[in-house]
Amino acid sequence: ISDFVVFCVEYYKDKENLSGKDVYDLFDKYGVLDYLEKGYDVLHTQGKNWLMEDIDNSHLCHCLGRALLVVRGQLLQHLLL
Repeated sequence: ISDFVVFCVEYYKDKENLSGKDVYDLFDKYGVLDYLEKGYDVLHTQGKNWLMEDIDNSHLCHCLGRALLVVRGQLLQHLLL
């Protein structure tokens, strides 16, 4: 499971042009790490693009609101503060 979480953090990092630590902190702060661990059995069978959209659209947007989809990287960095 830890390899899967690392994969998701690394791929999201590249996708959003953030540091790995920033993504890990964001995922931790908003429950994405728990979501990935608890949903591993199903989630690890999905493609990486689907996973990233699921994290954005289903999980982070649910926690943060639709503004996440508008500003992207800059908003993500502000959320880490």
